[in-house]
Amino acid sequence: MLKDSLVSLPATALQLAVPLADFCTRYKISKSDEEKLALLEYKPGNNTVMTLGIKDWKEVKFTTLGWKGFLTAHKKFIHDVKTGAWTET
Repeated sequence: MLKDSLVSLPATALQLAVPLADFCTRYKISKSDEEKLALLEYKPGNNTVMTLGIKDWKEVKFTTLGWKGFLTAHKKFIHDVKTGAWTET
């Protein structure tokens, strides 16, 4: 039951401490976009990325399609954590 209550917390995805490389592999994020996410210091599950402006992600050379694809993957990750589709290994 404790696990169920943890999954409902927004910070649960961050608590899993999923390596960026694992996140990118699972959600088919390219190596070049993985490097850009590393420059942004993105940690899988960090919802702060939802508030970044175009200047922030353009600064590390994300394309519009690349950024939107990443945001889709980020939202899918959060959903997967909440539904238990992503478990700590």
